Amino acid sequence: MDEWLPLVAYGLNRISLETNARCGRCNKEAKRKSFLKGDIGYRKSLINELSKPPYLTNHFDLYSLIQSYGVPKDNPCLCQTCYERVRAQLLKKANQVQLDYNEIETFPNTYRKNFKIDSTKEPYHFRVSTSPKNKWVEIAHLRFYAKWYGYNKIINIAYDSSGDGLIISGSMVKVIPDSKRSVKIATDLNEKKLEQLERLGRLRSSGVLTEEEFEVQKKKIIK
Repeated sequence: MDEWLPLVAYGLNRISLETNARCGRCNKEAKRKSFLKGDIGYRKSLINELSKPPYLTNHFDLYSLIQSYGVPKDNPCLCQTCYERVRAQLLKKANQVQLDYNEIETFPNTYRKNFKIDSTKEPYHFRVSTSPKNKWVEIAHLRFYAKWYGYNKIINIAYDSSGDGLIISGSMVKVIPDSKRSVKIATDLNEKKLEQLERLGRLRSSGVLTEEEFEVQKKKIIK
């Protein structure tokens, strides 16, 4: 009976709201009515605010989200002071994520280059249903979710038909620089340049290139 609203239908709200309760975040004790903002609780009010545009949070488990800010799932009581503090923190982060979530890149396979997956952060594997029409809206939600929870790439993304709908699957990961792979890439590049310079030297020796042409091409290779 979240925020005690169902009690109104039974005429019990007056008795219930005059009894004491404790804030689930700071444990402050007060009358139940002090935990209401208008006709709903402060916790529910917070959820309602996060569910509205421009934030792409309507696909999140919002109760789990606010739980990470010290608001428990099993206690609907949230005092006004805690509501204002949590609201300020959440909206500040939501505004920042709203600005930056498009930085999250998506890849149809494993992200390689000179990076590796950070083993200290568990990948988040997802499988969501949508429609072909809303495909890019769903991708935006996934990017927002990834940015919010500290991931920086979405990999192995795939699209599968499901009746008239679409299933989007993949993994959110955090990647970090891989020094070994960086060294390998640098080594490969150096070997390639060396081969090009050797070929260039042979062309000069055989008279195909003049000294001036050789110098021009050499500068291009070692640039």
